[in-house]
Amino acid sequence: MNIQHLINVARQTMLTNGNIMPMAHLELKSDDPGKEDVNVIMALDLFSDAQSTPVQGGIIARAGWEECKNHPGYKPTFAGMYSEAWMTKDPENDEQKLRPKLSDKRQEVIMVEAWHSEGNKCESYRLPVIRDHKKRVIDIGTLEGPKNKVSMIFASFLQGVHDAQKPDEEVFSRMEGMIARRIANLSPERRQELRSFVKSEGIPEELLDSLTKGE
Repeated sequence: MNIQHLINVARQTMLTNGNIMPMAHLELKSDDPGKEDVNVIMALDLFSDAQSTPVQGGIIARAGWEECKNHPGYKPTFAGMYSEAWMTKDPENDEQKLRPKLSDKRQEVIMVEAWHSEGNKCESYRLPVIRDHKKRVIDIGTLEGPKNKVSMIFASFLQGVHDAQKPDEEVFSRMEGMIARRIANLSPERRQELRSFVKSEGIPEELLDSLTKGE
C-alpha cells in the first residue's frame, strides 16, 4: 500500500461528502509461505468529538489489537490510517490539549499516516480543510509533511497492532501497571468521578479496586 493512495482517497472523499469516515488499512503476512497475505480495511465508526484524545487512543488501540488477533499466524507489514482531526497550536488549558475542538483557534485537518515494517518507517501528513461560512467544504489545502512524528491516535493504533504479536499476559500486565500509575496520580475528586463512571458503565468495581490496591 502506498500512502499517496490514502492521501488521494481522503482528499477526494472530503471534497465529495464534506466529511470522512476514519479508515484504517492493514496488510498482514503469514508465517506460512503457502498462505496468501491478508488485506484488511477497517471503518472506524468509533469516535466522537466528546471524547478526549487519550480516550480515542485507547479505543483505537483495542481495535488494532482485536483485528490482528483475528488473524493468528499473521504479522503486520503495513498499517495506514486517515481521519478528520482538530488541532490547536495554543491551547489555553489542559482541557483544550485533550480536546482541541474546544479551542477558538482550532484548525480542522485530515491526518494521513502509515507504518511500514520494512525499515520500521512511519509517515505522517496533514491536509488542511477549508470551509465556507455555511461550513461547506470548498477546498483542501496544500499537503503538509512529512512530519517528524505521528499523531497520538495513530501511535495508539500501532501499539495495539504490535501488542497483538506479544503474549497476552505480558500486554495485560503492562497495561494494568500503566492504569494503576495514572489512577495513583488522580486527585480524590477525579478518582471519585472515575469510580462513578465505572459503576455507570457496569464495570465491576472490584476491577478498579484491584488497580488501586496498596494505596
